[in-house]
Amino acid sequence: MENTEKKRCVVVAAGNLFGRRIEAGPGDLVIAADAGYRYCVEQGIKYDILVGDFDSAPRPDFHGETVALPVRKDVTDTWQAMEIAAERGYDEIILYGGGGGRIDHTLANIQTVCAHAIEERRVTMLDDGMALTAVHNGVLRVAKPPFDDSAAASPEDQPHIGVFAFGGRAEGVSISGTLYTMEDGCLENTFPLGVSNLFAAGCGEAVVSVKSGTLIVCWQDRI
Repeated sequence: MENTEKKRCVVVAAGNLFGRRIEAGPGDLVIAADAGYRYCVEQGIKYDILVGDFDSAPRPDFHGETVALPVRKDVTDTWQAMEIAAERGYDEIILYGGGGGRIDHTLANIQTVCAHAIEERRVTMLDDGMALTAVHNGVLRVAKPPFDDSAAASPEDQPHIGVFAFGGRAEGVSISGTLYTMEDGCLENTFPLGVSNLFAAGCGEAVVSVKSGTLIVCWQDRI
């Protein structure tokens, strides 16, 4: 029988953790991307692989597997860390520290998330109270964050979800389990139609699907 169990990798980059605790299970591969190793040390997380050019932090005294990169290169340290995960068969990657620093690095990491979605791997980037991933020619289910629908809260206090086209036109887009729904529609990467949607009252999840194209999906992930 074919083994369909997903292998999970945790990548810790050098951006902002936004107060998050790094969650790594016993079977997870942990890769520190350059100065991301400092977060691992601070939280007592043992990392398995160290990847980087060490231009933002001195190279630590680490006796495990190290992939030293040149300072002048075409990819980021985080990109290379995720490539290593992909080469070793990891199809689920959790990215900590991927945002909150330089905007060019944040955008690069979002592009990386989408690149792996096209290759049928799921990368989830954890940001400031938000989670972000991508889906390509497929279906994504997002559990509604814990929230009391009967609470007298403003719309801004309720769990939000956003859906955006990446890399051009996304066709055959359907969104359900939300306040604003779509059925077999289109989203363009030049118009943010899918911003600030809400999870529907009484629904436990939102379902986002796309027949042709890539979608970036982000939602509130309270910590």
